[in-house]
Amino acid sequence: MAPSWQAKSTEGKTNPEDFPGTLSAGTRSSSTSSSAMQSQRAREGALGPPYEQVAIIKEKEESIVNLSSALKLKEKEMGELKKQIQELQSQVKDARELKVEVDTMGKLLKEAEEVKRNYGFEMFAQGFRRAVSQIRELEPNLKVDAMDITKVVPKGALDDDFIAEMEQESATLIEKKD
Repeated sequence: MAPSWQAKSTEGKTNPEDFPGTLSAGTRSSSTSSSAMQSQRAREGALGPPYEQVAIIKEKEESIVNLSSALKLKEKEMGELKKQIQELQSQVKDARELKVEVDTMGKLLKEAEEVKRNYGFEMFAQGFRRAVSQIRELEPNLKVDAMDITKVVPKGALDDDFIAEMEQESATLIEKKD
């Protein structure tokens, strides 16, 4: 048996009364009572007449399609964001590794500067000792024991205070620089 909402045709003619709620104004019976309308609505259910049910189903299907499309877009966007997060995490890891390398190189540079400074001073001291030994060799009677690497001859005599003055000036210049 066909559902009540399907059209029943008799020799190619459709009876409008077979579609509840679709009677034209001219064919609608004035004798339709409110109880008949209530029973018709009860038959149609809570969603209304069958054609309204079909329209509601189509709207819901369209809504599902739209929501599915939106979900796919969000999933694609989420995938792109996950890739960006992975890239950023990789960059952070690389940056941390570079920071460790920079810190290590900084320490090595400081050590190299210290070695250079010490080596420079050692070379200076070695040169001084060589000069003193050469003077002893060339002039054995000359008194070189009073010679000191830290002394200078600013006014024709050995002076220890001159070095102290130079160190004070260097410290003052360094403080101004900082």
